[in-house]
Amino acid sequence: MSFSHQIKLEVLKNKMKEKHFLSFLNGLILTNCKFIEEESFIIKINKSDISFLIKEKLQKYDIKFYRTTKNKNWIVILKKDFKIKYEIENPQFFFAGAFVGAGTISDINSIYYNLQITFFYEEIGEIIKDKLNSYQFNFKITKNKNKFLIYEKQVENIQDFLNAIGANENFQTFFNIKNMRDIQNNANRLANLDVHNQQRLVNAASRDIENYNFILENKLEHLFKKEELIFFQERVNEPFLNLNDIALLLSEKHNIKKTKSGLNHWSIKLNKIVKNLK
Repeated sequence: MSFSHQIKLEVLKNKMKEKHFLSFLNGLILTNCKFIEEESFIIKINKSDISFLIKEKLQKYDIKFYRTTKNKNWIVILKKDFKIKYEIENPQFFFAGAFVGAGTISDINSIYYNLQITFFYEEIGEIIKDKLNSYQFNFKITKNKNKFLIYEKQVENIQDFLNAIGANENFQTFFNIKNMRDIQNNANRLANLDVHNQQRLVNAASRDIENYNFILENKLEHLFKKEELIFFQERVNEPFLNLNDIALLLSEKHNIKKTKSGLNHWSIKLNKIVKNLK
């Protein structure tokens, strides 16, 4: 079952008063049906469970509907039995109906998310887009073949939309998966950063050790203070310690009080002298 299908089932199973269902049906018809030159609204629903729940509510509120031989899940409502409105009343239920009628959302495990609702008539898309964006959404409208669609790609806004139409369980699922992915991505970034830092440590230590060996081989110890030479020797002894750890080692073992910045300055001095002598 797709994530879109799950959302549609959830909002249809929510309790609706009659006025709420009428708003729901209004949103459903405006997004799903061609009706300008037709005598009836043909709601083209292909999923039997979605169709069943809509029919159940139509029966509950005594709204006449008919079936069509073309598809047993399609629902036909005569225009004389339901008058559509272009004003958006009870927004939660209207937009729930709009999504059930022609809405889709990316798979929940997608890397990038997209929520869209399609329309046959551009003016209806503009009305719905403007109403949604009055609530701080960022829907945009475009044309695709013979239809128009509004779409939203910002994850936080998609979450807010699901919450707003009453898809609370799927909102929570979406929220949890998004947060889990963020945690995993952050962990991966930290792991990559750790690898990067470890490589930098190895490179810096290798350079210091090579430079110090050059000093010893050429008997150039007189160019450095005793504390500096002790640091270089500990660098050789503990090549995988970072400068913070070496600073602690020097303090405890040799009573040399030096910060990470100070030790880095000694490394720079060593490298500069060796580079000038080579």
